[in-house]
Amino acid sequence: EVGFNQKTNLLAVTTLSFDIAVVELFVPLIMGGAIYFADKFQVLDGMEIARIIETYGINTIQGTPATFRLLLASRFSKFDKFKIICGGEPFPLDLAQTLFDKGAQIWNAYGPTETTVWSLLKKFESRPERITIGRPIANTQVLILDEQLNKVPQGEVGEICIGGLGLAVGYYKDLEKTEKSFIDHPKWGRIYKTGDLGRLLVDGEFECLGRNDSQVKIRGYRIELG
Repeated sequence: EVGFNQKTNLLAVTTLSFDIAVVELFVPLIMGGAIYFADKFQVLDGMEIARIIETYGINTIQGTPATFRLLLASRFSKFDKFKIICGGEPFPLDLAQTLFDKGAQIWNAYGPTETTVWSLLKKFESRPERITIGRPIANTQVLILDEQLNKVPQGEVGEICIGGLGLAVGYYKDLEKTEKSFIDHPKWGRIYKTGDLGRLLVDGEFECLGRNDSQVKIRGYRIELG
């Protein structure tokens, strides 16, 4: 759906232990594209990111908002026909608008590790006035449920729950945590409770509204404050 193909030349800026590295490692190569791996120092230097893009003809980057703020700060300007996939943490509206105004093709991607990287995608076809996480990818089911695991009416806020082929088996050697988050729902089958609040909009897209607990994200890393 994002359009990876033989012309894709992706700059990989994600540490290999982070789940979204799966997309960078496999999808471009499966489609016949190419990857340039940035090292741990290059990914923190906007000028270096811009240099790599220009030197190697990079046309695709997947990263957290921090990566794209670094790139903008470097005064990189060749965003025309440049594909950006932003995820790992909420996509700030001002950043999305700035990147769109510069001519980039922008995708907002949402999905926790437990659902095997991305579960929903949103392509901004026009200058965004609000940030949504789009619609589920193939073989993925997204539900907005209340505390009793009942589906809430359209437009009302509940917990984002995800089912489908991407669902993980559970947490390794942690049955208690697995049983708390992975639910065998009598109506919708096995689902994962993300802990994220959201709602289904009239146009069929989903909006993420933050956490229902104290978990925070910094540069895509989930941190349990407790």
